Amino acid sequence: MLMKVPAGIVSCIACVGNIMLTIRRLHDLNRSGWFVLLVIVPFVNIIWAIYV
Repeated sequence: MLMKVPAGIVSCIACVGNIMLTIRRLHDLNRSGWFVLLVIVPFVNIIWAIYV
């Protein structure tokens, strides 16, 4: 249990970093950063991930 807290913190930091990197790639494609929210929609996220 002692290692779960630091692992959770590192996981949250990595998740935020991943979202920020995805938004930068979307800006490179001249898309809005709000397109990141398409990851939430089932089936659309697979097609979108392949496109990006």
